[in-house]
Amino acid sequence: SDVAAEATAEAARLFGLECPTPLVPRSREQVARFFGDLTPVGPGLVFTGEWHPVIGGHPPEHTLMYAGVGSCVQVPDLPPGPDGVAGLPYPLRSVRPR
Repeated sequence: SDVAAEATAEAARLFGLECPTPLVPRSREQVARFFGDLTPVGPGLVFTGEWHPVIGGHPPEHTLMYAGVGSCVQVPDLPPGPDGVAGLPYPLRSVRPR
C-alpha cells in the first residue's frame, strides 16, 4: 500500500486471522490497473472516505482502501441531484446502523 503502510499491514494481518481469503494491500497505481480500459465514473479512484463524503465519509488518513467504479459504456455527465452530488439522479443516504 502507498498509505499508512504499517496500519495497512496490521489491518491485513488482523483480517487474515478471521478470514481464509487474504487482504492484499495495493498501491493506488496497482488498483488502477484493475480498471484496464474502463472509463472511470466520478469521482474516480479515490480513498473510500472520499467516494461520496456527503454520506459521512472519513478523512483520507483514516481510510486505508481505494474505491472506484469503471464503465464500459460512455457515462453522461449529469447535473447535481437533490443531495447536491453531481452525477447522481437520486439522493444518497447512509445505511449505517443506528
